This record gives sequence, structure tokens and C-alpha cells, in this order.
Amino acid sequence: MVHSVIGPALQRLDQRWPDVEAYVQFFADHPAFRPPNAWPPAAEAYVRYDAVATPEGHIRSSVVREAVLVDGGAAIVDPEASSAIERIDAPTTLLWAPRGILDQSPGLYGTADIARFVAISSISRPASSTT
Repeated sequence: MVHSVIGPALQRLDQRWPDVEAYVQFFADHPAFRPPNAWPPAAEAYVRYDAVATPEGHIRSSVVREAVLVDGGAAIVDPEASSAIERIDAPTTLLWAPRGILDQSPGLYGTADIARFVAISSISRPASSTT
């Protein structure tokens, strides 16, 4: 379950780039920055900050893979966290993106998941993002 949710992020943490410019370009080419969106200076500054050199001279993310697995895994598989939606007791609107972080369809949650969320909580209607 953990790998299906954060798999693309984990794969990126295993990647190496020849230089900082290639690392920056990898992120600038991400579907989230395609028109009508833009590659903002703050994103580029963050990516440059995140880039660290390996002993071999390659560039990688400064993020520690094991920390992602522990923190991300806990949020995904912890029964208390994974059942939190069932304990919502106030009117709530679910914001839902039908496409995933890499522009795939469906996104993290499919229409069946959304229907289940609505059925087990006080969520009244999902609002879908079209961008």
C-alpha cells in the first residue's frame, strides 16, 4: 500500500542526475508546470536547495528515503489515520483531483473511492478539480 501511494516519490529518491541543471530540468518538465501553469522561481529555488552531490559527483535529492517510508507509511497504514474520514462529524466538502500527480487517470482516488468516502462520512459532495 505504501509503495502504491508514494511510489513515484520513492523512485525519484533513487535517481541520480549528472548535474544540478539536469535535476532542475527534471522538475521543470513535470506535468504540473505545463501550460497554463508555470515554473515559478520559488520552485526552482527549492529544487536547487534540495539538490545534493553524492560522493561520485552525481546529484540527488537531500530527502532521506527511509524517513519517507517511516513517516509516509505510518500515515497510510496506521489504523487511526486511515480511518479518520469515518470520524468526520461536521459538514465537509471533499476537494478531489481526478488526475494524479503525474497527470495519470485516475488520480490517487478513483470515483469508487469518492463514493465510499461520501457514504461513510458527513462529506456532502465531492468538488472535482479540472486542472
